[in-house]
Amino acid sequence: MKKELPIDKNDSEKLRKIFFLIVALIIFLLSLSYRLLAQDNILLAQDNILYSEEIENLSYNNLELLEDSAASNMQFLRMPDSGFVSFTLNVPQNGYYNITIGYRAFGGSKEEYLEINNRQIAIGFAYSEDWNNFDQKIYLTEGQNSIKLEDSWGNIDFDKISISTTSIIPKIKPLRNSFYKDNPRDITYIVDNYKNQLISVKCEERDINYELKPYLFKDESVILVVNKNDLLTLKNGSSTIEIEFSDSSIIKTELQIKEKLINYDMTIISPYVEHGTAIIFILPNKDVLLIDSGKDWVRDSILIPLLNNYGIEVIDHFIITHYDGDHDSGDRGEKIKEVFSVKNFYDYKSFKSGDEFKIGKVNFKVLNSFGDGTDENTNSLSFNMEYNGFIYQHGGDTYALNQEKMLQKFPDNIKCDVFYANHHFHGSVNPKYIISSNPKLVIIQAQEAIYARSAYMEKFKKVAEKFLLSKSENYVESLPTLEVGAVVVRVNNKEEWVYETYSGAPIVK
Repeated sequence: MKKELPIDKNDSEKLRKIFFLIVALIIFLLSLSYRLLAQDNILLAQDNILYSEEIENLSYNNLELLEDSAASNMQFLRMPDSGFVSFTLNVPQNGYYNITIGYRAFGGSKEEYLEINNRQIAIGFAYSEDWNNFDQKIYLTEGQNSIKLEDSWGNIDFDKISISTTSIIPKIKPLRNSFYKDNPRDITYIVDNYKNQLISVKCEERDINYELKPYLFKDESVILVVNKNDLLTLKNGSSTIEIEFSDSSIIKTELQIKEKLINYDMTIISPYVEHGTAIIFILPNKDVLLIDSGKDWVRDSILIPLLNNYGIEVIDHFIITHYDGDHDSGDRGEKIKEVFSVKNFYDYKSFKSGDEFKIGKVNFKVLNSFGDGTDENTNSLSFNMEYNGFIYQHGGDTYALNQEKMLQKFPDNIKCDVFYANHHFHGSVNPKYIISSNPKLVIIQAQEAIYARSAYMEKFKKVAEKFLLSKSENYVESLPTLEVGAVVVRVNNKEEWVYETYSGAPIVK
């Protein structure tokens, strides 16, 4: 038998040291490789910068030049409640470019104006006591362009400005929808095409007739209307609509084709009401629950006709989340009580945070109510509504501060499937709260002002939604009713629920 030679302890120690040296060398080489790659990426990014200038070197009016060691070149401009900064720029071709503006917004978020070739758009800067960067895609034409940054709210600091090339990816909303052959309708989409020509719409490898309309609130978007008669010829089941552009890019959206609308246990209807809230719930026990009534004109021209169209004469439960005119119609809900038979009326003083109650088989938990804030918005009612595992969360007009408190008080009660945007994403938003809620769908009843609100553009779109899209297996999309019309959610349980959009009056069964 061959005899094993004993291993010298010194040799064993040498082998262990050699092993760790090799591991350390590998880690060092990987780190070096990563740093070199990062440097290459930085150089590439710098190569894409077409223009970069200290803001104090530009033409400006009624702004104050100040010094700060943390600012670029240690100087910046302070804009009071008036004034502007302007410059001209030559670009090689028509297209979208990215503008980056160094800023500091003290005392709260700010809305200002950006004027590109005499076309003015409102832009929103998130609250920031430290220097931060604002980014926005802007359309420039070949040759010379005039750019002006001017006050709307003012009271903001500005630093370095740069313009760079940017990649454009077409997008579409909604990503999911349903079509019922017994109630056919044209399907309306909002398409961010960035002036890229749309050349075809196909489904099941067939051309589908469509119409394009301008979208007035974003120059990078158009309204796409797909013809209902073509949709009637498609086979029932799940279909994919493909939209192709002149640069050969393709975007897709899912459409469920169904013979008829079947009954769901619960229906949630969020019509387009501009800035405000009015939501109709048809609960599993067939009770009608109304949350808020919008502005007075919304109540009269949208909400009441909608309720009449559904044959609703009795509102079993009417809840006003707080007494602002875009929620209580300016009359504390009195006209709704006059026109309809309201069995039960509640407001934010009817509950306190932590309260739980039931309507039939639907469970409610109050997350915020009167006494949890210092004004109407921060005192507004926020709640979770659960049915068969499905959870809808209503944000009311709460702010980021409320969300931080709710996150601390109710860490196990904020997850949801559908999140109704707090304060229409018009006030402040805590991205951590929305990420922790981990919704599948976000509904936003809002007007075009959200495009100039940092709560929507910065805190939600660039932080919360970006995180959810990259990290969450649950999240699908956000739907501003401004863009897609009424949003209807139909629910049987947590696993069996759908949503759809309507540019006109939604179908309810």
